[in-house]
Amino acid sequence: MAPASRLCGRCAFTIGLAVLSLVPAGARAATVTQSFQAKYTVNGTCTTTTPSTLDFGTITASASGATAQTTASTSATIMCTSGLPFDEMLTSGNGSNGTYTMKSGSNALNYQVFFQNAIVSGCTTVNYTCPYRYNNQGFGMTGSASNLTQYFNGRILAQSSVPAGTYTDTMTFTVIW
Repeated sequence: MAPASRLCGRCAFTIGLAVLSLVPAGARAATVTQSFQAKYTVNGTCTTTTPSTLDFGTITASASGATAQTTASTSATIMCTSGLPFDEMLTSGNGSNGTYTMKSGSNALNYQVFFQNAIVSGCTTVNYTCPYRYNNQGFGMTGSASNLTQYFNGRILAQSSVPAGTYTDTMTFTVIW
């Protein structure tokens, strides 16, 4: 059997808890509440495939070196995080401001390149001064990958004197976000 003093100690504790539970909550200790935020940052990104060669083919110039207008096209696939605005820019190693030049040694052949998809109002060629702002209008990733295929249409205008040779230029396609 437990000693009487030990029994009384248990009774006092139980009675104390019972009395404490009868005290209204407002009469107990004060409280303090603080709010905090949960945060998760998702950085956007873009990827692109490399366009194939914009190959205008092979032509035979007339005896005077005159050539007819020639066209060619190629494309790249762009995939950006959903909702991420991006710019597209096309530049040439042998030219600037929309005047592109293919070279064969010291000989030059001018050409133009256009984006097939809509171009910013007022711009007809793609160059440093007219980057195309696509603003990712539904073509970015939306759970499953959605791609935007950007077509590049090239044109060599008829020229009166073009020496024989293989003419090349290095184009750079840039996606900026």
